[in-house]
Amino acid sequence: MADSNRTQLSYVAESTFGEKVAGSALQILRYSRCDLKLTVDQEESDEIVTNRQLADIAPIRHGVGGGFDFNLSYGSYDDLFAAAMGSAGFSSGVTVSAATISASSVDNSFNDSGNGFGAIVANQWIKTSGFADAANNGYFKVTSAAAGKLIVSGGTLTTVIATPTITVYMGPQITDGTTETTYNFEEYFSDLSSQLTVFKGCGISGFNVALPAEGRVTGRFNIVGATEEPLTSSAGSGYTAATTTRIFYDTHLDKIVENATALTVHSWSIDYSQVLNNQTNAGSTVPDGITQGSITCKGRIELYFATSTLYSKFVNNTESSLAVVFEDAAGNGMVIEIPEVIFTDGGRVIEGKDGDIMVDMEWSARSDATESIMCRIAKFAA
Repeated sequence: MADSNRTQLSYVAESTFGEKVAGSALQILRYSRCDLKLTVDQEESDEIVTNRQLADIAPIRHGVGGGFDFNLSYGSYDDLFAAAMGSAGFSSGVTVSAATISASSVDNSFNDSGNGFGAIVANQWIKTSGFADAANNGYFKVTSAAAGKLIVSGGTLTTVIATPTITVYMGPQITDGTTETTYNFEEYFSDLSSQLTVFKGCGISGFNVALPAEGRVTGRFNIVGATEEPLTSSAGSGYTAATTTRIFYDTHLDKIVENATALTVHSWSIDYSQVLNNQTNAGSTVPDGITQGSITCKGRIELYFATSTLYSKFVNNTESSLAVVFEDAAGNGMVIEIPEVIFTDGGRVIEGKDGDIMVDMEWSARSDATESIMCRIAKFAA
C-alpha cells in the first residue's frame, strides 16, 4: 500500500501540448495535499431494448482536474504563479548601490545626485537598505521614476542626506498576460515498485493564497489538463531538488498597504483564476489544446472595527488598491499587489457578548486605468 509521505510531485513544461516530455529534468514541488485526477466523460446509449438493459456505454472525452495545496515559501512556485497569470516569466531585477542616494520627506522620494535610477521604472516595487533611519528601509512602490528621483508610496520617508552606500533593488515581477504554458505533472509513488503516473496537457487555471490571523500562509493551484498516462519509470532525465526556503507565517507579514497606507488586518486572502477550456475534436477522446478565457481576481480582508474608513469605501463604491508584503527570516521578500479594487461586500459582524466586532470585506479587482493590469507579484531575494 502506498504511503502519502513517500509520494513525490514534480513538473516540467511542455513544448508540444499534451505530449509526454522525455529527456528533461523535472522540478520537484513542495506540497501538502494533491487531488489531481483523470476525468472521463462517458455516454450511455439511448437505444431501446426489450430486456430493459443498457445496450452500451463508451468514453467520449478525457480531462484532468484538481490541483494541489501548499504552504507559501519564497521562490518555490514562480513558474506556476506566472502560468496562472498568463505571464511569460519574471522580469529581471535592477540593483542600484551608491553613496549618493538620499531620502526626502517633502515629496516622499529617494534621490540620487549621481542619476543612477535610470533603469528603475514607475509602478514597480523596490526594496531599500543601508539607511540608518529604519523608516527609509523596506518595501515601497515607485509612483514616479526619473534618473535622479524616485517618488514612492507604501511608507513615510524621513529626510536623510546622502550617506554611506545605500542599495535600491527593483525586484523581478510578473503581471497578467496572454502567454499560455502547459505542463506534465508526474506523481511518483516511491514506496511501490515502478508506480508512476503523468498528467499531460496541464494548464494552471488559478491560485489562491490565504494569510490567517495565526499560522502558516497557505495556498492552492488549480489545474485543468488533457489526460493521464501510467508509467513504470519516469520519462525525465532526473529531478531538480525542491527549494529549501522557509515557509511564510503570519508573523512574516511585513505590511499590508491599502490605498498607499499601511493597514492592520486580522486576515487576508486572494483568489485568482483564468478560464481554461479543453479544445476537443471528433475522432479523439483527448483534447488537442486549451483555450484561454477571462481573468477574475477576488478576495477577502478582515479587520477589527475601529473606524468606518474602509467600510465606507464599500458603501460609496470607492475604488482602492491593496498590496501584501511578506518577508521571511532570511530576508526573502514577496509582494502580491492588486492596483485597483472595488469592495463588493462588507459588514460589521457582532457574534455575541464578550467578543470583538470585526469588519469583513470582500473585494474584486478590475483592470487598473493606469497600468492596465489586475495583479502583480514581485519577489526580492535576500
